[in-house]
Amino acid sequence: MDFIISKVAMSVCGLLMVGVLSGCMDPAHLADPGHELDQIIGRFCDLVDRAVLSRSECSLTWTVPCLADGQDIEMTISGGIVSAEGGGHRAYGKPVTGIHAWQHTGAAMNMTGLRLLDSSSEDFVVISGEPLIVSTELVLLENQPNFLAFVQRAF
Repeated sequence: MDFIISKVAMSVCGLLMVGVLSGCMDPAHLADPGHELDQIIGRFCDLVDRAVLSRSECSLTWTVPCLADGQDIEMTISGGIVSAEGGGHRAYGKPVTGIHAWQHTGAAMNMTGLRLLDSSSEDFVVISGEPLIVSTELVLLENQPNFLAFVQRAF
């Protein structure tokens, strides 16, 4: 009986290898765009959180990727929420530390002003292949120094 089971298992493995090598089971065919978008948003939010938690002023360049099947995605940052749309799916995320789509002037701020700037700033939209810059800045917020993350276009 073990002989038959091992032959069946080897036959299934052989068929899978033939499928992969012939392109019938191309990873793009097996990809789930919704899951891919969740992963892309998760990686971006993780990048933002790590930059802020580094407790230093820095600038990082990140390029919006395509889906595995080559379709472009559109990523939007609005009011601290990050969304991505592509392949007929949409995903949302929010960095724990927050992200802002407006330019800081260096002035001290309070929470009311911060919320007002977040809600009144234009949506930041980029598509696959476009680089963006995530920068962290030390901001005096409610009379306490805090690191905040900002996003801008790479020129």
